[in-house]
Amino acid sequence: MREQRAQLKHLETRLAGCDPQRVLRQSRGRFAAFEQRLHALVRARLRAERAALVAHNAQLARIDPRHMLAARRQRLSQLQSRLWAMGRALSHPHREQLARFAGQLMALSPLASLARGYAIVLHEPSGRALVRASDAQPGDGLQIRLHEGTLRARVETS
Repeated sequence: MREQRAQLKHLETRLAGCDPQRVLRQSRGRFAAFEQRLHALVRARLRAERAALVAHNAQLARIDPRHMLAARRQRLSQLQSRLWAMGRALSHPHREQLARFAGQLMALSPLASLARGYAIVLHEPSGRALVRASDAQPGDGLQIRLHEGTLRARVETS
């Protein structure tokens, strides 16, 4: 009887292992664990893919022609500003010298003489400036340049 009881106990244990509800509960438990692992793996993969996408977008932004063009324009603007500053610094001492030379030229200019009331007389046949009255003959045409305008005249006597 003991043997039969032991065998019965053994069969009962085996039968309990074959209980469909118990098997179903165990399968559901394993399925839920697999499902959790699958979700965790998918989330981890999505995080990795997002990080890679962010890195790629940053890399694309660095080589974006619009970004590069804006950076080059800014650099060009900086260089132009430096060039203007250097040009002003270099030309400043020369401006004073140029102003002095311009004043000297104005003092020597025949146009300045015209402004003071003098005239330049040109001999029409030759186009040369007359310095002596004897260089013109009666009947020769003259062109008299004044500060404002020109007169035409004809020599009557010399």
